[in-house]
Amino acid sequence: MIQRKRWKSLLQAIKDYRDHPSGYEDKGLLMEDVYAKYGLSVGSQGYIGHGIALYDNDDYLEEACQSTFDRIIALVLRNLTDV
Repeated sequence: MIQRKRWKSLLQAIKDYRDHPSGYEDKGLLMEDVYAKYGLSVGSQGYIGHGIALYDNDDYLEEACQSTFDRIIALVLRNLTDV
């Protein structure tokens, strides 16, 4: 239940990034820092990175979160209006 709330908070942040990319303040964070900020477990991180964003390795963790957010937007959020 707790992870679900954390995941929802991250989705809201990604939606905010989608709606206002130039004003999103955390866009320079590494993806591993984003996961830490939202307190997501290793299992949730794997689900998001590999199951949703479709990365085949963990190299994305050391990259800015923008590319992962863009992948999630393209695959999941593009048609959602409410998270």
